[in-house]
Amino acid sequence: MSNWKVEIINSFCISKAEYNVSKDTGEITVEQKRINNALMENRNAIIKLVTKAANGYRNWERFRNRCMLVLEKDIDFEIDKDDGSVKMVEKMDPDN
Repeated sequence: MSNWKVEIINSFCISKAEYNVSKDTGEITVEQKRINNALMENRNAIIKLVTKAANGYRNWERFRNRCMLVLEKDIDFEIDKDDGSVKMVEKMDPDN
């Protein structure tokens, strides 16, 4: 406990508060956000799942591209016609 004292105390600190107003009742609710690493832990678990499902990767670029495709919803891939390399590009919005 003494080694992680600062981290434990920081987990109780509120980093921001979101105020929400109900459209129907006009009631105001406050949602307090605390500092945690849940998002990072989730991303690490997804990467481990990708690796396990593929029984490992030998090609770093393919592994990186696969992880980016799974983790980032606004990314698409494009194959260069000249050299056949794969590049990550931002998805185009179909409404525009």
